[in-house]
Amino acid sequence: MIQDLPAARARPALDQLTSLRFFAALAIVFHHFGSLAFTNPKVLAVFSFLSSGVSFFFVLSGFVLVYAYASDSGVRSLRLFYQARLARLYPVYFLGLALMLIVTLHQYGYGDRRLGEDIIAPALLSMFLFQAWIPRMANLLNGPGWSLSSEAFFYLVFPMLMSRGARRFLESHKVPIAIVSCVLGTVPLLVLTLAFPNASKATMDSPAYAYANWAAFWPPVRLPEFVIGILIGLEFLKPNRTEFPLRIVGGAVATIALLLIGVPLEWRPLFHNSLLAPLFATIIYGLAISKGRIARLLSSRGLVLLGESSFALYILHFPLRSLVGSLWGRLFHSSPGFVFFWLYLALCIASSILVFRYLETPMRIWIRNIGSRRNPPG
Repeated sequence: MIQDLPAARARPALDQLTSLRFFAALAIVFHHFGSLAFTNPKVLAVFSFLSSGVSFFFVLSGFVLVYAYASDSGVRSLRLFYQARLARLYPVYFLGLALMLIVTLHQYGYGDRRLGEDIIAPALLSMFLFQAWIPRMANLLNGPGWSLSSEAFFYLVFPMLMSRGARRFLESHKVPIAIVSCVLGTVPLLVLTLAFPNASKATMDSPAYAYANWAAFWPPVRLPEFVIGILIGLEFLKPNRTEFPLRIVGGAVATIALLLIGVPLEWRPLFHNSLLAPLFATIIYGLAISKGRIARLLSSRGLVLLGESSFALYILHFPLRSLVGSLWGRLFHSSPGFVFFWLYLALCIASSILVFRYLETPMRIWIRNIGSRRNPPG
């Protein structure tokens, strides 16, 4: 994840963090479709909790951008920054959006009167990463794509947060800012849990559905997680950075595991946004400074490849579910179940690796070279 940024070449790659992206993306796949393979209510309750994998991505994004681009004077080369972000996101994002449009148009039928409101409008918003700004349209097409609206917003505010004055303020008030961030990100979901206890069953035209989408997907509501990632990134860059033993990382992982098992289902929405961000930050920071066996294992070539391919896994697992599910029904005349899920998961992982190698990487190089040709050295 870090080595794909041109501005990061002066700093060594943190491959152990790249690998973590795969496990976060895998958690999202199980959150969405794990119920195909498992029916135990306790297991399904755990899967409902795994939506917080997106929160992990947001914290990691803040850390990585600081590590890759932060300098004493702000952001290293705004042109390179935005060019690299465009090259990183759009090729795979457009592939996922195109596949989902094909599937959805086929399901609706090309003469359906609902095309304008349910497909064309969300598609146009999604093309420009605006879909999450209109809550009811946040995940109408390729569901996971809503998070790219937030990422685009983060990229917009990141240079401002790295200005000298803002950076000094962040560095000198890390703990209170982290606390305020957790509170600000959690309060909308607390209101949702108390005021709309049945929001998950609400219809699309209900106030509960609109509020739930706002509380979970609206980009400014998700900014606190990104800020927490920035805070640990700034700490990591300090010459006298805080060191702590890896067992603290183990404690964070154990705490998350206990929450997975023990938190009542009706309170799970609280963990969708920033409430777990400090635990995620602990894991990211601890593994970033670690040189031990766990860090070396996570830096293995196979896991790093899976981590590099994780964006494609995250973006493509929705359209692949629709495509493979349709094919499965035609071939076997049965509903997808246990066997289908594991075959589908294997296909998702294999496809993500192929897309990373033969689409994402070449397109990233091509987009960067456009800027290089327009701005030749000398």
